[in-house]
Amino acid sequence: MNNKSETAPQKVQKALLELKKEYPFEHISVAAICRKANVSRTAFYRYYSKPEDVLNELIQEVLSQSESYRDEIVAQISGDDKRKKAPICEFLRSHKEYMPIFSDDVLLHIVIRTIVQAQKDSFFELIRGKSRLSEYQAELLLYHHVSGCLAAINRSYSLADEDWKQVRNYIDKSISNIQKDILKGE
Repeated sequence: MNNKSETAPQKVQKALLELKKEYPFEHISVAAICRKANVSRTAFYRYYSKPEDVLNELIQEVLSQSESYRDEIVAQISGDDKRKKAPICEFLRSHKEYMPIFSDDVLLHIVIRTIVQAQKDSFFELIRGKSRLSEYQAELLLYHHVSGCLAAINRSYSLADEDWKQVRNYIDKSISNIQKDILKGE
């Protein structure tokens, strides 16, 4: 299963993703992760204190490799197709190994909260001064955007690429129109 060049954290992360395909998250123990990863408990505890820490690190990994919601909104509003990173929905379509986490209804609230907490400051920076939304309203908008994105990808990640592009186009147009109205202060 594991390549000798993989670090202990990489092995642990990969093991958690593989175990998550078979078991609910709440039934995945440190011992099971260590067995699957072929690492000692000492190695596990050197980097993590519990399986939730591994989960959070995997979510952060996806966020670091995908475009922030703030940058996605700016790109949608400006019509910029030259993005540096893929939006999270596109990233997950091309990295299906993360789907056991992002498609789990039980974990979804943790995933959404983690994404919002990681991105709300930059999102507020965009909204502040450009709309009449309060910080609370802006946070609700971000929760709505994140929840909608993850719901769409969970329901459609098995679609053929052409079908997904069509669905994504409709979603993007809808979100873009709403965001333009909000940023115009309507």
